[in-house]
Amino acid sequence: MKKLVSIIVPVFNVEKYLRQCLDSILGQTFNQFEVIIVNDGSTDNSGAICQEYEARDNRIVYLEKENGGVSEARNLGLDFATSEYIIFIDSDDWIEPTYVEVLYEKIEEYQADIVFENYTSFNDEDSNFYFHMSNDYYEEIYDNYSVMNLLNDSRESKNAALIVPWAKIYRKEILNDLHFPLARTGEDALFNLKVFLKSEKIVYIHKGSYIYRHRGESLSRNWTVDWFNESLLIQEERLSMLATLGYPLRAYKKGYMDSLNFFISEIENRKLPKSHIFYQMKEKRDLLNYLTPMHKDNKKAIILVSHFRNLYEIQTTIKSICFHNRSLRFYLVNHDFPCEWFQLMDRRLEEFDSEIVDCRIPDNGNLNHECIIYDFQSLYSVIRDFVGEDKVLYLGQNVIITKKLDDLFDMDMGEYPVATVREHDSNMSLEQGNFSFDTGVILVNISSLKKEKAFRAMTDKQDESSAKVEGVCQNNLDCLCKSNWLELDSDGNFLNHCMYFTNDSMVSDQDFPGIISYSPYSESRGVQSNQEYRNIWWFYHNIEWTELGGNYHLHALRKHHLDSSLR
Repeated sequence: MKKLVSIIVPVFNVEKYLRQCLDSILGQTFNQFEVIIVNDGSTDNSGAICQEYEARDNRIVYLEKENGGVSEARNLGLDFATSEYIIFIDSDDWIEPTYVEVLYEKIEEYQADIVFENYTSFNDEDSNFYFHMSNDYYEEIYDNYSVMNLLNDSRESKNAALIVPWAKIYRKEILNDLHFPLARTGEDALFNLKVFLKSEKIVYIHKGSYIYRHRGESLSRNWTVDWFNESLLIQEERLSMLATLGYPLRAYKKGYMDSLNFFISEIENRKLPKSHIFYQMKEKRDLLNYLTPMHKDNKKAIILVSHFRNLYEIQTTIKSICFHNRSLRFYLVNHDFPCEWFQLMDRRLEEFDSEIVDCRIPDNGNLNHECIIYDFQSLYSVIRDFVGEDKVLYLGQNVIITKKLDDLFDMDMGEYPVATVREHDSNMSLEQGNFSFDTGVILVNISSLKKEKAFRAMTDKQDESSAKVEGVCQNNLDCLCKSNWLELDSDGNFLNHCMYFTNDSMVSDQDFPGIISYSPYSESRGVQSNQEYRNIWWFYHNIEWTELGGNYHLHALRKHHLDSSLR
């Protein structure tokens, strides 16, 4: 009988766990497979156990070699594999009875290159199972581009399953000429990266029928400076490969920076020797943080914040901006937008020489229920981690743009880190003559903000003011002293705003305000409102994406444009 699946099992000194692993394989509901066991120079009783199982079942192929590491063992298994599909199983793990059957059926059903699932962890020290899934069963299809984005999605547990060779079935054809790199930390991730780049269709099934055993003697419990360095070199190699193939690197550079910060922190926390490797890591981080990029485009950078439940609102904001502006780069701070939505938006925005960046952050309170950044430190973190431009315009919730933004971005801010207008109807005085500013629209001078002393002075002042002032703004941004922000002429810089009350009247015989903030409390665009500004919001909301380009005239929205559209 033809073997449809080759199961490769590298073995090294696992006599305690090996029988459980092999029994789980031989007990599968699907039986058209061969098992290639590669004994990587074990010094315990593992070899004898393997030979025992080989004699028992003719589907088992037993190979022996000198110890060379798990990558070398897997490569030897690949060389001997004869089936159309490949599955890797580590010899201290085990699988549920339907594991092979489900993977085989799905890769055949979808005609995919890879099918992967999540996994279940078993802690050998406390004998507890840990599950990485909370939702009901579902299936997702990725191409090689979207799976690259998934690798950088920190909120998804399945991205951890992506980088390991187990919990997957591979079409053997895509593994031709590919082998695991030898003597490398992170060889799994590098191998899979190359496989993904060759793949056209990758399918995820939301199951956890592979049981991964955490052992007390595992490598992760014995991190060294060399281990951190090797892991970093793997990421640098990944970046080099992606750059060569033309993949956008912003998200991957963010992941690289996260790793740098984590490794530096862990070396310090674990009091590991601070060798030249440690100081090289710090130099790399400093260069990424402070050096001005050699090649810049002239896109206007805009930070938006939203929850996915506010999809209509954020899309309306983006439409209004694109109606009057070109060459934009939106940074959408979120924790729950699907990657497919970003792919759709990038295709829409391409017509406007624009793009959108997924700034995904954990749902840990950095975003409040009103879809604004909660505090100044959070805003600074977003800018530090994602934004590469010299200036960025931060817009809060429910904002509409009715004019070009060129004059605003071109203005000279000097050394001021932020610029905005005075809060409407503000009677709050932090000190004599110092008024609160509007926290929903902030132009940020990034080069000034990134100066460490300036940022520390601002946050220190914020902390000091927060302790003294009652009734401060919900996100405490207005606790900054007036000397630290540039007050803009609202008329001259088109930053005048719609008021936060439904009874405000539209300015007659003048341009509409350039930036209009709609109050989430008064529902000034809602069905029950008679407020004149609601028509402006609906004007942009109702425009089709295909109409934006054709109706673009680089003009400010005026009353006659609005009236004509509503007839």
